[in-house]
Amino acid sequence: MKILYTSDIHYGNGPKTIFEAFFEKISKEEFDVLVVGGDIASTKPSELSDCLKGLVKAAGNRPVLVVRGNHDFWDSDGKCKSIESMDLVTRRAIKNAGAHYLPDGKVDMGEVVFIGWDGWYTGHLPGRTNDFNYMPKSRKKDEDENGSLYYYRKSSASGHLWAKVNEVKQFHDALFDARSSRSRIDRPTIVAVTHFPISYAGAYGYKGTDKEFNADFGKMDEIGNYIDILCVGHSHTKCDGELVEVKGSFGLVNYVSVWNSGSDYRRPAYVIIDTEEERLKITEKYDEE
Repeated sequence: MKILYTSDIHYGNGPKTIFEAFFEKISKEEFDVLVVGGDIASTKPSELSDCLKGLVKAAGNRPVLVVRGNHDFWDSDGKCKSIESMDLVTRRAIKNAGAHYLPDGKVDMGEVVFIGWDGWYTGHLPGRTNDFNYMPKSRKKDEDENGSLYYYRKSSASGHLWAKVNEVKQFHDALFDARSSRSRIDRPTIVAVTHFPISYAGAYGYKGTDKEFNADFGKMDEIGNYIDILCVGHSHTKCDGELVEVKGSFGLVNYVSVWNSGSDYRRPAYVIIDTEEERLKITEKYDEE
């Protein structure tokens, strides 16, 4: 199976001609499923809706699978009064465009199973983020004068305590889907998709490097037993099927193929992932050990 994977499109950051050309390029590729790893929009929900419609049209009759990134919770127009309403608006936009929101449930395509969650925005939050300025606050207030933003700093949550609780639930739902799929006799390839792959890159020697905001190698120890391919976003750093060693149960070593499209502002990009080639690459890596 061939996956066309993209993320960090940031639709709206630049003239429409950039994105129209991007959609046209996608429509000419050979692939079986289009997967989007978040940051679809730049600063408002209408951009997410327009971008998804363009992607779905480019995909033709092929499925489009989606997770959201932090920019997909931005509302520069101020139309959403809370992050809870922002959640509903973006979910509705995904559904109306004809795409599937992966955190709502796995997609089983027989030989390949897709799982997804929005992120792991929990371990390391860059101080320069603009999420403070553009994410709506939660309806739930805490004792800090900044309302829900207190939890953003306190817990390094994805904008708010609401998002932290939401993403934890999403992750565990995805982990359950991966476990149940892995137990199948025919052993499908399991592809995990998430936007925020950050937790503790320093533990794996990536802190301060261009991979610091790429795959969450710490969290991968928890899910690495059950997945073969991990598609991530956020970093704007291309990762072209790097095999990452993760610690499995009972001291076993597992390998996960990590991908990031390497999109940047006004320079959307995609990669084509051949799942059969990646499974073979992982098998050969095991054989070397």
